[in-house]
Amino acid sequence: PADGSFYVKGEVLIRLKPETDLAAIEALIERSGGAIVAVNRGLGIYRLHWPPDTDVPSLVKELLRQPGIARAEPNYAYPIDSPQRYDQRFGDDYEPNQTAAPEGAVAVAVLDSGLTADERLSDYVLASLDAFDPSQPISDGLGHGTQMAMLAAGVVKPYGVPGDANTANPVIPVRTFDDNGFTSNDSLMRGIDFALQNGARVMSLSWGTSTQSAFLGDAFAYAASKGLIIVASAGNEPSGQAVYPAAYASVIGVGALAPDGQKWENSNYGNFVELYAPGFADMPVGYKGDPGVYAGTSIAAAFVANQIAVFLSENPQADKQAVLKALQEANP
Repeated sequence: PADGSFYVKGEVLIRLKPETDLAAIEALIERSGGAIVAVNRGLGIYRLHWPPDTDVPSLVKELLRQPGIARAEPNYAYPIDSPQRYDQRFGDDYEPNQTAAPEGAVAVAVLDSGLTADERLSDYVLASLDAFDPSQPISDGLGHGTQMAMLAAGVVKPYGVPGDANTANPVIPVRTFDDNGFTSNDSLMRGIDFALQNGARVMSLSWGTSTQSAFLGDAFAYAASKGLIIVASAGNEPSGQAVYPAAYASVIGVGALAPDGQKWENSNYGNFVELYAPGFADMPVGYKGDPGVYAGTSIAAAFVANQIAVFLSENPQADKQAVLKALQEANP
């Protein structure tokens, strides 16, 4: 639409008002050529589908005029953040950390482009899901999700992190971005549900958008209410403008540091950025290309998720504020 956001063709999400007759709403939708194709019962959100050439913004306005519908939005879509590749190295050559995750360690859910089968990660994967096709094993056509899983598991440490730092913990990779590099509210909500069902305490989100979705904000708030601590990257453009999901109240926004410990020149900033963390790493897996040194707030967010999991393994009763205080004190 004109505001620059993206959405899935022909799809709308709605929530009904209390006591609304669902059968009447279904009949209304069918008369207009649509159908209910899925429901998130925890959030009370219905996914509706019309033919791909439907004028979705106009349809949303029409649905909001119906007395039984409390909220309606397009099924917003979001592009993945592209990390920046560097030709130079900033320290020793990459050496994987193969320290086993301790018994009972806290798991990080990584909602990203998936996971490529990699022996370096095999012992760290607690569970996995392809949110687009749960019947298929998880895969990763971009490499970004595999990169973030390695960071979240502690297999790869960013530059500036001591080699003997405690970083090993299990991960739950969820393929919520397709091979074109896009996700949607519906895919993310399915990923959140899977993370909660499989015992994740931390969620890593290495992407950002200027599009604010009330439904997605509700989904993250719901996950946070269940004890999930959510981390998201602040963006790789230093605009000072809010980027979501990092700017949602239930999410910890993370900016990036350069290898010298100073704020990276391309890291976004603003009141929604609560932490800055190392954002350069020598990755054994490339993003749409060769392995090498990559930089971005996506790396910083995945590493912060890893550190939160380590902290929670030692302090299982800690809430978001306690975690944030500990991290801010450790990284003034």
